[in-house]
Amino acid sequence: MSVAETGLWLGTGTGVISGLGGMACGFVVDKVYAKSGQDPAMWFRMITLGQLLYCPIFILAISVHHKYLALFLTSFATVPQGLVGPSQNTAQMFVVPQELRATTTGMAEVCWTGANAIGPLFGGILADALGDQTESALG
Repeated sequence: MSVAETGLWLGTGTGVISGLGGMACGFVVDKVYAKSGQDPAMWFRMITLGQLLYCPIFILAISVHHKYLALFLTSFATVPQGLVGPSQNTAQMFVVPQELRATTTGMAEVCWTGANAIGPLFGGILADALGDQTESALG
């Protein structure tokens, strides 16, 4: 599979699955919040749960050797992240004073976007420094 084909499938799969997952998780988060007696601490629990579910799925995705399964798992790993978005935004509403919410949201987006831009750069540098491990592994 070429790099372009991988990007096409990964981008399409991740976009569709994360979009559907985000809507479904928003619904789930609202229902769980209502059943919790509207406990504000629940929002932080949902953020933690989303991260705890995401990590093993993503580790499995980068560990499998079948390319289509790896693409599916990488796309599917975005679903638990859907728990994080609605919970994180609502938790911010509880913690941040009303007059600072726009600034806080803007700063969070700058940090998030910056991390998403810098992460792949450092990942590429690290991959180049380590070299192609598949050749040595295959003998």
